[in-house]
Amino acid sequence: MNNSKLAIILALLLVFSVSHALAQTPYGQPAPTPIEGLAYDISLYPEDAQHDARIPAPDALLGFPVGQRSASSDQIVAYAYQLAAASDRVKVVEYARTYENRPLIYLVITSPRNMARLDAIQANMAKLADPRDGISDRVRRELISETPAVAWMSYSIHGNENSGSDASLVVMHHLAADQSSETAELLEELVVIVDPNKNPDGRERHLNGLAQNRGQHPNIDDQALLHTGYWPYGRGNHYLFDLNRDWIYARHPETRGRIREITKWRPVLLVDAHEMGAQDTFLFSPAREPHNPNLPPYRKSMADTFADDQAKAYDQFGYPYYSGEWHEDWYPGYTDAWASMRGALGILYEQARLAEDGVQRLTHNISYKQSVHHQAISSFANLETLARERTAMLGAYAEDRAFVVSEDGPYAERSWVILPTDNIGRVQDLLDLLAIQSFEVQLLTEDTRIREATNPHGEVERNVTLPKGALVLRNRQPEARSLAAMFEFDPQISDFALTKEREAVLGEQSSTIYDTTGWNITMMFGLDAYEVPEHLTTNLRSIDPRTYQPSPSYQVTEPTQQAIAMVASGSDDRANALAARLMAQGVHVRANLSASELDGMTLPMGSIAVTADDNRHIEDWQSRVTRTSQMLGLGVHAVHFGRAPGQLADLGGGEWRVLQSPKVALISRGMVNMLDVGAVWWLLDHRLGIRSSQLDEKRASWMDLRRYNVIYLPERWGGPNLPNGMKSALKTWVEQGGTLIAVGNAARGLMMGDDAMVRTKPLSQVIGEDLSAYQDQIHREWLAERDPLPSAIWGHDSDAADYPWSSIEGNVGSIDERKRKDQWQSQFMPSGALLATRPVGDHWLNAGRNEFLSVLFSNSPILMTDGRAEAAIRLGAYRDAEVEARYLGWAPVPEGQALSIRMGGLLWPEARERVASGAWVTRERVGRGQVILFAHAPAFRAAQLGAMRVLENALILGPGFGTSSVIELP
Repeated sequence: MNNSKLAIILALLLVFSVSHALAQTPYGQPAPTPIEGLAYDISLYPEDAQHDARIPAPDALLGFPVGQRSASSDQIVAYAYQLAAASDRVKVVEYARTYENRPLIYLVITSPRNMARLDAIQANMAKLADPRDGISDRVRRELISETPAVAWMSYSIHGNENSGSDASLVVMHHLAADQSSETAELLEELVVIVDPNKNPDGRERHLNGLAQNRGQHPNIDDQALLHTGYWPYGRGNHYLFDLNRDWIYARHPETRGRIREITKWRPVLLVDAHEMGAQDTFLFSPAREPHNPNLPPYRKSMADTFADDQAKAYDQFGYPYYSGEWHEDWYPGYTDAWASMRGALGILYEQARLAEDGVQRLTHNISYKQSVHHQAISSFANLETLARERTAMLGAYAEDRAFVVSEDGPYAERSWVILPTDNIGRVQDLLDLLAIQSFEVQLLTEDTRIREATNPHGEVERNVTLPKGALVLRNRQPEARSLAAMFEFDPQISDFALTKEREAVLGEQSSTIYDTTGWNITMMFGLDAYEVPEHLTTNLRSIDPRTYQPSPSYQVTEPTQQAIAMVASGSDDRANALAARLMAQGVHVRANLSASELDGMTLPMGSIAVTADDNRHIEDWQSRVTRTSQMLGLGVHAVHFGRAPGQLADLGGGEWRVLQSPKVALISRGMVNMLDVGAVWWLLDHRLGIRSSQLDEKRASWMDLRRYNVIYLPERWGGPNLPNGMKSALKTWVEQGGTLIAVGNAARGLMMGDDAMVRTKPLSQVIGEDLSAYQDQIHREWLAERDPLPSAIWGHDSDAADYPWSSIEGNVGSIDERKRKDQWQSQFMPSGALLATRPVGDHWLNAGRNEFLSVLFSNSPILMTDGRAEAAIRLGAYRDAEVEARYLGWAPVPEGQALSIRMGGLLWPEARERVASGAWVTRERVGRGQVILFAHAPAFRAAQLGAMRVLENALILGPGFGTSSVIELP
């Protein structure tokens, strides 16, 4: 035995002896004081269960009875494979791996006869899903008669909602082992897919917290850390994303793997088991309004049938339950809503969250084991209903799939056209999503004229020419409902639901909306598009989004030894990633503040140049650029002549700035919103491919911040207050040359108080002040772009000059009127709506933006600048209209201009007026550094690609463009 092995053994023995000594305290092992209600003696299985003893129960593998405490992710996987080895009813499929390399599995559980024909079952469902091959009514009836219905039973997509995954052990064991005739018949009627643990990374983070806070005695206080958990909790995946919102964006391996398999199986029932507040009871579908208008019409009657059976199963035990209330299905990215768009009946479970042991209620205690039982009761009840209603469910599914692809269907005459762009990286993101969602795509092969089309601002344009190279999504296709839910520009909430929402806002100062109300994919992705009221058929070629390679409008040339530079177009989001990754290799990189053209290559603002002169110390600088660009799939162009035509930026001039390699820190933990931290962390890892450090906000003020030149201060829970000392420490760091990026409530924290770090202010703070400086800034921005030269520049007479405010009639009211109005308007701020924006001048933060850039906005600060800070992007886009100059809220609107604000989602008129012309992102100099404020999180769900480009500009271009660079002497 070598010394290293001996050392390990001795260390293990020492740990054991210490832990044993700790356990054997002088006071012995006092038995836990009994707590009434925790001894739950009711079986978790149906009362008539006849389990085959040869099929192992989970208790033996776990080492404790199911429901006594939570099984680990490894134990769940191990038990699944143990079942598959013991039962001919069970097959295990690994469908993906998490970021932490944990397996994601599901079990196929059905009768041996069905198990032998799984491929045929999938083929039958595929025929029912896409009837365009012309199957007859007789063939359809035969397929329905002979095909078992598929149920996808999924558990615990939020890792700290653990009872679902523990209940899945009961479900899979019972279906595999029960010898009753009822279960045998059920498995002839059904193929049951059990997805037992949808978020193993989050679950393990949660279970670690349970282990660390578990005492010798049961804890039934739902305020204790054992039950609440602590930052970042186990809800999200490795990058802290809420996977139950990812279905329409498919950014993560857990979602992508599931979508692929669900599309293969085409279930007609999909259960999604969750947990909610500890003092609640049990909620299940159907949801209340608002309902997404693209949900299939048969869903409600079927949902009521399932809910009635589920309620009867609960009544047998006397357990309380409810449906509706806070549960709505407007947002199509929830598990149950997404599944319903694909033809399944999506059912949500929400069990009161007990975490472990149990919880004290007002009237009695309830044990964790009972919460597991609730999930199992619901699962078995839904499966029994599906088996009984199999024919009706398959019939409704097949009928609706035929309806949506018919010329008489609701989606017969609508298409979306995504316009060509040189932002190929963003188009490839879209193509990847289209492939994952199984949407059919066409390519426009010639310029094509159509009668009319609606742009993202809701304006109907006449006699539109659609350009060659545009991508076309025709709504009349098998996944029509899902496609419509994701791409339609402006779905409408019903008047009934709007009335209820208005009543809640005015009567209770609350909202009935559970999530964002705007999510359109082209708007979120920052891709300009049209909605066309016809099924386009002319000049189209079908393409496979998995293999199609879009091309930019420009051509690139290969480098030679004589090349003086290599450049990449800033029109592509990947230019920032190229710059960041090259700087991490020690390569010096430049970017342009204004447009350039070199050797025939058009280079808009934000393009990247690597010059031979800057990199004389690197012999293989060209190969580094080539290798890195090829990894990104980004074309680079060799430059042999550095002078640009006309007034465009020459390569050696001051418009091509040397960038600084970003050293990024994310403020984390405490009251920081982990969703925003995770989204930016993911962006840095997966889009930009650069390193970053997370800093504990409670300690950041005394850390050596000089190691970083970019600090991201994320959105915050609970208000704008920053930890003691943080603002002062950050101000000192910024003044020394740092780039500070702050979002939402964190931005509020920097703007407010006697120690405010910035000159930008929130509207709520200045609404009672003289607004003329803020209004004049709007005038300056407009006139700088649109104002014709005065006619009498060279005149000799002293005629009075024109002033932009002189033509506006009326005013914005007295101070008291403005304060009252703002307070009233603030109660109508959105839950999440997509707003139109306009760029301010040629600010570098707008590099790579598309024309119709929309941004998400909620109860976000409305940023106000008076000229001492730069507004890079404002809310509201000007549109030509025959109107007089006027005020909209506090802000002037020029003559001849309408202000388009809402693009998608619910934005009440009061809120529309309040946010008009507020800044969405500002930048200002502080000492040798800069502060960049975002009103709303730009990396929301890693899907707001247009807004994310602005953030990436701040991260990568910011240190070089906006701070005083230090020349370091040898």
